[in-house]
Amino acid sequence: MVRQAINILRLALLDFWDNLLVLTTANLIWAFSLVPAVGVAALLGNLLGLIAGALVAAIFVGPASLALYSLTTEVNRRERLELGDYFRAIKRLYRRGWLLGLLNALFIILAIVNIIFYSSSTFQNNPLTILIFLWVYLVFSWFVAQLYLWPLAVRMEPFTLRGLLRNTFLSTFKYPVISLLVGGLMTALLFASYLLGFLPVILFGMVFHALVSNQALTAVVERENQRAEALKEQGLGASNYQVEVPLLPVAEPEPDPLYTTRNAPPGVKRRGNG
Repeated sequence: MVRQAINILRLALLDFWDNLLVLTTANLIWAFSLVPAVGVAALLGNLLGLIAGALVAAIFVGPASLALYSLTTEVNRRERLELGDYFRAIKRLYRRGWLLGLLNALFIILAIVNIIFYSSSTFQNNPLTILIFLWVYLVFSWFVAQLYLWPLAVRMEPFTLRGLLRNTFLSTFKYPVISLLVGGLMTALLFASYLLGFLPVILFGMVFHALVSNQALTAVVERENQRAEALKEQGLGASNYQVEVPLLPVAEPEPDPLYTTRNAPPGVKRRGNG
């Protein structure tokens, strides 16, 4: 498991290096989607600003984020990524992006309110203070679950919120070693980014998380398929707790484009000619 987690990060780094320009540009465009939420949070300030900023982020950041995960699914399926794929993904997945953005915004608001509430002076020397640790655990678990939540939202067809959450939590808790190792490292990178003024997040952090997430989900689905094959060989039925997400199909090489000019090279057919 440890070796597999390291391999996930290694493959993500290689994919990022091979598509550095397009992925970095897409990450910078994603960073601009944060501006309205940050502006609202700074304008209102305090708890109200955080709540309003989270809701605004659901509108702008949600679709922009999901499009990054869609873009990175094409890394191993195409010879060359194009920035236009990112904008087409925003147009195609904006409703799912809004849903995931709203889901995360509601969880963030709920977590902030509860942590502030149970850490207030009202609960000093009160046994209920232990609920703070419960919420810290829930926040970390939710952050780790993001490894699967976003790429699952791209791959699932048909898409349902119930199916999305089911597959997300099955992936997270059926494979705790991979989830904790990869999720813990991504948490450490986020903290390091915080110390650097979030500059790494703005430049490449989100797209790198997308690459890692897609690799992690692919590893989980491959292991699920291996388990299903083993059960089938033993004459047993499929497990009721199987992650129901297909592997990404391998893209076929694109055919050479037909020449459309009147002076096509000898032996090359022009479009429209038999």
